[in-house]
Amino acid sequence: MTTQHVGRFLGVALLTVALGGCTSTISGDSRVGSRPLIPAVSASQRVVEEYLRAASNSDGARMYGLIASSERERESPTTLGKTAADRYSAATKWEVLKAEEHGSTSEVVVDVKGAQVEPNPTKFSLTRENGEWRIVDSPELHEREKKGDLHIKF
Repeated sequence: MTTQHVGRFLGVALLTVALGGCTSTISGDSRVGSRPLIPAVSASQRVVEEYLRAASNSDGARMYGLIASSERERESPTTLGKTAADRYSAATKWEVLKAEEHGSTSEVVVDVKGAQVEPNPTKFSLTRENGEWRIVDSPELHEREKKGDLHIKF
C-alpha cells in the first residue's frame, strides 16, 4: 500500500467517524439507519403527560406526587385515584396542543380523548418547586370547590 493509498484510507475513515455524529437515531430503535430528531418536549409537558398516564391507570399516589405541595393539603391519593377512575380509562389518549414555560410558571393545554374531562381541551397550570415542575391546577384538583360543593375541614 502506498503512502497515497494510506492517506486516502485515513481520510475516508476520519470522514466516516465525523459524519457518524451528524445523524441521530431514536433510543431503543433497533432498525438500521437513522431518523430525524424528534422536537424537544418541555419538562412541564413531560410532567403533565406522566400525570395523565397515572390518571389513566387510576394511580392516585403517582398523581399526588406530581401536584404542588400547596395543593396537597386539599387532596389525597385516594380522592385523586377515585376521581381518575370515574374519568379516565386505560384507553385514554391525549394530544398536547400547547406548552409554554415562563420562569417559574407553565401552562400546558391538552386535548384528551376517551375520558370525561371538561372543558376539553383542558389546561394544566404548573409551578417550579425545588427545581421540579409540579401541577397547581388540573381537571381533578379542587373538584368540590369547582362544583360548588361544601368543603368544611375540622
